[in-house]
Amino acid sequence: MSKTFIFNDAATVTAAQLAALTMPFTAEITGVYLRLNTGPVSSAATFDVEVAGTSIVSAAISVAAGAVVPTTAPTLRKNGAITGAVNGAGVTAVYTVAAGHLFKVGDVVDVASVTVSAGSAVPYNFTGKQVSAVTATTITVTGIEGTPGTYSSGGTIVCTTSPVVVPAGAVLSFDCDAVGSSTAGTGYTLAIRYTEAADISKAPGGLDASRF
Repeated sequence: MSKTFIFNDAATVTAAQLAALTMPFTAEITGVYLRLNTGPVSSAATFDVEVAGTSIVSAAISVAAGAVVPTTAPTLRKNGAITGAVNGAGVTAVYTVAAGHLFKVGDVVDVASVTVSAGSAVPYNFTGKQVSAVTATTITVTGIEGTPGTYSSGGTIVCTTSPVVVPAGAVLSFDCDAVGSSTAGTGYTLAIRYTEAADISKAPGGLDASRF
């Protein structure tokens, strides 16, 4: 059964974390809905919904100047910022990401913007390859084509094809990244739709309740 977390505040919006919840149970997030009481002036205000400090939407939630709802409805997505990469056994790439990631074995992922200090970056950047293993801080992807060079910096890994499942104990937060350049919006109501996941097999490989 789908249920809803509701966060609201009547105060002037500031660029900060506006709300946070430690998940009391494992749940699949199915939708995010935002409305401001009054809109920003002169420029857009931008917001984010995060788990363990990493966004779970495909792009910043933007509310245009004078508007009270987002320009585009938020789309859920698993995201990860890559901080390291190595080639494993010639056909896999092992990416280092922050602890608290939501990726699991079987996810089909895209990787972009990895740079190398020597050799080719091409094998590290791809679309539509499958996650074969995860740890708290690594994601292993199979099917790498070619020999990648030496990792230098950057990179993002995303998955849009599997549910965003947040484990019990993880911190779900709502953040304002920027307010309107002249006058900030005032007040907000954020609704996060979810389904409680009784099936622990749906829990992501990067997080499990035993680690909290």
